[in-house]
Amino acid sequence: MTTPNLSILLYHRIAGDREKKAHSVPVAKFKSHMGWLKASGHDVISIDRARRALFHDEPLERRSVVITFDDGYADFVDHAFPILQEFSYPAVVYVVAGLLGQPARWLADGDRDGDETIMDANALRLIQQGGVEIGSHTNSHPLLHRLSPDERVLEIRESKSQLENVLGLAVESFAYPYGVYNPEIMQEVIDAGYTTAVTVNRGVANHSNSPYVFSRKAISWGDSPIGFFHKLYLDNGFKRRPQQGLVNGHHY
Repeated sequence: MTTPNLSILLYHRIAGDREKKAHSVPVAKFKSHMGWLKASGHDVISIDRARRALFHDEPLERRSVVITFDDGYADFVDHAFPILQEFSYPAVVYVVAGLLGQPARWLADGDRDGDETIMDANALRLIQQGGVEIGSHTNSHPLLHRLSPDERVLEIRESKSQLENVLGLAVESFAYPYGVYNPEIMQEVIDAGYTTAVTVNRGVANHSNSPYVFSRKAISWGDSPIGFFHKLYLDNGFKRRPQQGLVNGHHY
């Protein structure tokens, strides 16, 4: 029952159905995605179970999927969380830990509509208690390769520590801002005590990946049901070279 490949889905905001931002997915469309996974017999698993299955030979259903969200927008609580609970699906939300309860300052002006606020500590505790894992997306969402080693350590380690203080438990997964990483950054993530890290490299996660460069499949507003099917089953994508993780804009 093991499989060499699984899909890790990448969402950002689950927003109102009238919003047409590339990094947002309407509530109704997100619910249809979750319903389709259920109807087609997919097993939605945690990121750590994916790691154990791919690198420690734990059994895995043939159709296995991990659901992830980057940034940690406050409207996750109202829009995505109830749907995940309805389907009893686990997920990982990668949170910009230094901006809890504050606007997403890294977004370009064209990507802002006034609602991009990060969840506060109470919201994080609420969703964690409801089965959502919290991962780190650094303190401020910088381009890590442009920082000094000391600055990178602060972003990678302090975000982990801050989230652990909020939650009272270990934070073990990391998402590279903008998908940018290199061997030095990856080693700093390992040294900080994370067990997995995810990129925006498009494709499946498999044995050829390190657990610190898991590929994902980004789902956006414009994806039709056929587009979602294509990404889930057919879009095995490509692997980006280190430091080349910028993808179609500024929100990753």
